[in-house]
Amino acid sequence: MDALSGNKVVSARTLRGSLTLEVLIALALLVTTLTGVTLMAFSGNYLARDTALSSGSIYQNSSYLEKMTARIKAYWYDVRESGFPEGTFIEKNISRCMKNVRIETLQTLEKGRAYTAHLETFVGSEDEARALDYTCDPFPLSSSFSSLESRSTLTLTDATTTAIAIRTIDDKRYAILTSSSNIPTTPDFYIIDITNTNAPVLVASLDTGSGIHDMAVSGRHAYVLTKDNTKQLAVIDFAELTHPTIVATRSLPNITSTCTPSTKICLAGTSIFYYDGLIYIGTRYIAFGTNSTHNNEFHIYCVSDTRYSSCAPANPLWLGSLNINHNINDITVAGSFAYLATSDNTGELMIVDISDPTHLTHPDATKMKFDIKTTGNGASTEDATSVFVLGTHTYLGRARVNGTTERDWYILDTTNKTAITVIGSLKLASTPNTYISAIIVHDGRAFVSSTDSTKNIRVISVDIPSAPVEYITCKNTDPKKTFALAYAHQTLFAGQLNRFQILTDATPSCP
Repeated sequence: MDALSGNKVVSARTLRGSLTLEVLIALALLVTTLTGVTLMAFSGNYLARDTALSSGSIYQNSSYLEKMTARIKAYWYDVRESGFPEGTFIEKNISRCMKNVRIETLQTLEKGRAYTAHLETFVGSEDEARALDYTCDPFPLSSSFSSLESRSTLTLTDATTTAIAIRTIDDKRYAILTSSSNIPTTPDFYIIDITNTNAPVLVASLDTGSGIHDMAVSGRHAYVLTKDNTKQLAVIDFAELTHPTIVATRSLPNITSTCTPSTKICLAGTSIFYYDGLIYIGTRYIAFGTNSTHNNEFHIYCVSDTRYSSCAPANPLWLGSLNINHNINDITVAGSFAYLATSDNTGELMIVDISDPTHLTHPDATKMKFDIKTTGNGASTEDATSVFVLGTHTYLGRARVNGTTERDWYILDTTNKTAITVIGSLKLASTPNTYISAIIVHDGRAFVSSTDSTKNIRVISVDIPSAPVEYITCKNTDPKKTFALAYAHQTLFAGQLNRFQILTDATPSCP
């Protein structure tokens, strides 16, 4: 139980992809702060009176905190900063499964003395942690992460990395990595031991035959999207770490379109996300999609949800699909909604209600989409390429936009999904034909990768969303185009051209 609010935080269990949540109880903080002159400087009468006020404030704040943490549990995806007659309630997202909450009260006492009291604790969601298969890191950053330095690298021959997942297995940590290659006999699935971040070791590799566009991981199964017009989905079992094997394949259903020429890969999956027993798959635009049941770009499969009989990791069960009619370049799922980074020139961000996978409605009909315009409010044609959701903020990256004032990285308020607004934005890419490839937000820092080799990984402070600040990331020697990014255990993992890189905070050594 939470030491202050009585609210259930999370059960004591080992996170299969991250850390242990049982220690969260120890993170609860009880803090009172006096400003001006301390209590002990006054007479016994003042001390007794102020002590009573202090106790009353703490009791009142703990009551507020209990009520608000209950609301947080009931409405996990809402982030609020609420005012009370006596003070302020502040809620901050650490990660997808952990929040920091704080109650502050300010009272003016005799002789103009100011008394500030606050209670602060951490509240986690076991439901969200389980939905993400315990891969969300619940702990705050231990340093500022205002700069980065390379800890180590591992060379991968002819491998353009496409996805990275971090897992903890038998007290060791592993990076599961996929890649795309122009050489069919080159491995495209890798298992790397990263227990010693100074010396990553390749444990095993697998050649699926065609290359892999993207991957989602749950338990000891990897769901990969192959570069193939059929059998686009493959399931890799890596329970035996040294011998990963393909245990199932699936062709996306109801596709009647063909590729011209026939050797062209135009029907392959491009993006995938695991959430709460289901996997969500996106493809590039598939031509002739006028039939609502054919040639759809968005698909949902069950892989471990007990609501659907017979579905299992080695037996993916197709549930439904939707004709988005555009490229789906990236997918994130939170709660009952899928957030899609698309090529729609009037809806680079599309949001789909996935509460019933068998009945999906296009964002054109629900109006849950957002058009990122130019700074002059004009039309833009650049695709959205990456998306990350934390609370009611959605972080969206796109292809580089021409023009010195144009932006390619956005913080959006998606509280009202039919009236999405821009909170903050930045221009990150400087090289033509580049794009934002991945976004991860953790405890007030946004880690952003791109295919701009001159600035391939960025660190951005988002503590004030309306004024994001990009830090200078020094000591990241030999920069390369970066296509995939992962965060865990105070460490970044980057997938690049022919290289896997591990990076950590460089502070204070960064000038």
